[in-house]
Amino acid sequence: MFWFQAVGNLLMGILDMAVGIFVVFFIGSLYGHDVGWAGYFLGAALGVSPDIDLVYLLIRRGGFSENHHEYLTHRPIIGIPAAVLIGGLLGGWFWAFIAGICVCCHYVHDTKGFGGGGIAWFWPFSRFYYSPFGIGDPEQTKKVRNHHKAIERLMLSPSRKVIVENAIVAILIMIVGGNLWGWQIGFLLAGAFWVGIFTIWFLYSRYAVKSL
Repeated sequence: MFWFQAVGNLLMGILDMAVGIFVVFFIGSLYGHDVGWAGYFLGAALGVSPDIDLVYLLIRRGGFSENHHEYLTHRPIIGIPAAVLIGGLLGGWFWAFIAGICVCCHYVHDTKGFGGGGIAWFWPFSRFYYSPFGIGDPEQTKKVRNHHKAIERLMLSPSRKVIVENAIVAILIMIVGGNLWGWQIGFLLAGAFWVGIFTIWFLYSRYAVKSL
């Protein structure tokens, strides 16, 4: 089902968005910048910005059926300097710093062993997916006929990876929410997040799994 596939890809990026918001909060607090609501939304967008290639896949390819880590948006040697440059031109050194950190964190999350399937950190010098946990061959991803259907199944069912990532998101929500509006609100927001996750798992197991 398309909607479950879309939700699965959204949940794949929710940790990146949460990290982006936290980076804005932390750096803003560290340097005394009042970023406001717009700043937090921008942090979430920066955290997930390399995944803009998914929009291309949806519009030009008609679905999420390829490994988007092979696009230029997932080449760190290009992506990180580009983020710093654009952030600096549009928002000065503060946003250049934040943009670089957010995009770098996204790439770390996409690295094998840190939650992702791997990216080519040293492209164009090497096409292989290097990580502290081994070296991956991008050719192997071509054997997966529906790459993002696998993501759908992974993110919409409880697993060690999903539980750990959602726990990190909940902690970041609690920290940011607690500092902005008080710790009671922070705990409530984290709890509401988990309620939403459990609801999605239930709906997927109830209505989608039977049709696979």
